[in-house]
Amino acid sequence: MQLALNPEGRLIGTADGDADEDLSQAFALGSAHGLLAIAAVRDTSNQDAVWMYWRGFVDTCLTALAHSPTVSDPGSMPPVEANASWLVEQTLRAPAMAGGEYLSPELLSGLWRQLETLARSEATSAGGLREWLHRINPAMQLLGRVTFHLAENKRSEATPFAFMATFTHRISTSDRPVHLPLGRALQEFAGAGSVGALQSLLEPVRKASESSAWARQQLESRALFQPQAWTPVQAHAFLREIPVFEQSGIVVRIPDWWKQRNNSRPHCRSGCCPSEAGIPRPLQPRPGPGLRRATPPGKACRLH
Repeated sequence: MQLALNPEGRLIGTADGDADEDLSQAFALGSAHGLLAIAAVRDTSNQDAVWMYWRGFVDTCLTALAHSPTVSDPGSMPPVEANASWLVEQTLRAPAMAGGEYLSPELLSGLWRQLETLARSEATSAGGLREWLHRINPAMQLLGRVTFHLAENKRSEATPFAFMATFTHRISTSDRPVHLPLGRALQEFAGAGSVGALQSLLEPVRKASESSAWARQQLESRALFQPQAWTPVQAHAFLREIPVFEQSGIVVRIPDWWKQRNNSRPHCRSGCCPSEAGIPRPLQPRPGPGLRRATPPGKACRLH
């Protein structure tokens, strides 16, 4: 599909073949409809720089929506404005495209408002923002979700486990969730004056603290916002609370101690370079079949 801007500031999509017909019909309804259609395309391996530019634009808008407060009622959400400096940056870094001479921060701001308005309307009809985001892109329902990670820490016999809380900051171009330490949320949101977004992000943790003394202590002491090295007793106390965490909307990632596979057990390694997911390497579980979401029914946790 060929994407271009016309003098009126409308983004137009022209089909290259039959495979693009659905996208063409979406763009015929308007720029915002076309951008949402782009966001729903999973395979981007054969797309050009112009396509990926607009895909990045719509992903940024949807990410901002997902991080906003009161996501359970999209219709009552206040407008989510694009950052002015980001709009200037996007104007300057745009690839060569048909109608590129019409591109400006003002034009991008207008497209953002159209897209944000349509997204909130569609989300309301779908019954909620997360439900609607899942329809657009299943990976996007993880945006703004808090995740508790537990991994083995083989660097220490006294504290053989490591814990870190993260939140899904954005979705990568390969549709993988990109995590940042939860402590960064205090800087990202509080620093930007987005107190409502911060409260929305931490709502599942607050909910868990109502039923879990562990969660309440971690939140009140602010230990939750720092990486932690744990003894087996501390790790066991955490594992006992997993059902409460998941019922509160927190994602839990732990090693799979019940399936023995060669070299498949997640563990901590030396080094401090952040991965793409934003988790410091000493606390990052190694991806693989040994990493599972939560405790399976009827299984007991064994710590060694």
